[in-house]
Amino acid sequence: MRWLILSFILLLSPIITFSQLPAGISAHQGPIYTSSVLGFANITALSVNYSTCLPNGSSLQLNVILEANTPTNTYYFWLQNVASFNGSELFFADNVWNSTLPAANMTQVYGKGGIINGIYVYTFYHMHYSLPLAFYMMINESYNSSGVTVYFNYIIVQNGSNLTPSSIVTFDKVFIPIS
Repeated sequence: MRWLILSFILLLSPIITFSQLPAGISAHQGPIYTSSVLGFANITALSVNYSTCLPNGSSLQLNVILEANTPTNTYYFWLQNVASFNGSELFFADNVWNSTLPAANMTQVYGKGGIINGIYVYTFYHMHYSLPLAFYMMINESYNSSGVTVYFNYIIVQNGSNLTPSSIVTFDKVFIPIS
């Protein structure tokens, strides 16, 4: 089996216009083969316009395309590690989309979340935050003959004037069966 992970970080406002898409970092010159992707955010100011989804919110996303090759098939999964800001609250979420075919759904994915409209979804950990806010977001994967396990992680480095010891928090562990 070969595994491929490509990453990019998007900071999207709640109301998206064509001039705002896409934003972030992406690998266009070829695949990057790795089992971990790390993103860092250092937020010193944050201004959000009204949104119907999050009235006072926005999100920062670490997006990864995972390619899983078997002797007979190739599968693609879009992994999202999301930090969402709503007022002075911060929460982390993850999503797994089956991108193998148009309109492909997730059917057998195991983690702390659940499948909603064919997409694996999990939301975790509301906390109060103050600026400046600095943190890492990580997506790690490991595999065996029956599938791939994806770990969604974060590390809070600074929350306001509080500098915190670096410790990795794995807020979700998702197993994707590959046949």
